[in-house]
Amino acid sequence: MTDEKMIENLKCVIADISAQCEQLKAENAALKERLEKAVELPCKVGETVYEIIDGEIRETEVIQLKIDNMGLWITIRMGFGVSTVLFNKVARIYLTREAAETRLKELQGEEK
Repeated sequence: MTDEKMIENLKCVIADISAQCEQLKAENAALKERLEKAVELPCKVGETVYEIIDGEIRETEVIQLKIDNMGLWITIRMGFGVSTVLFNKVARIYLTREAAETRLKELQGEEK
């Protein structure tokens, strides 16, 4: 096989691989869109959530969401580090300031 024929064959292989990559990207985008519609998450990465620490409400940012068989895990910024907590009705993460304020009042009432 001549060098020119090998180069033409390689160009065909590269074109096929590029086409397959584009098809996979399109399928991935479609699957991502379906997943976003199938699972309604309470918050998104980058959104502000609120936590109660030492009797104070602090704003923090969601940096990662993960779902497993236990539920939804939310990773948030904490000072210079991060913290991952299981999001549920008794978690220390609240989606709105109002929800955090309500819970803080409940906790303060329990302490008396």
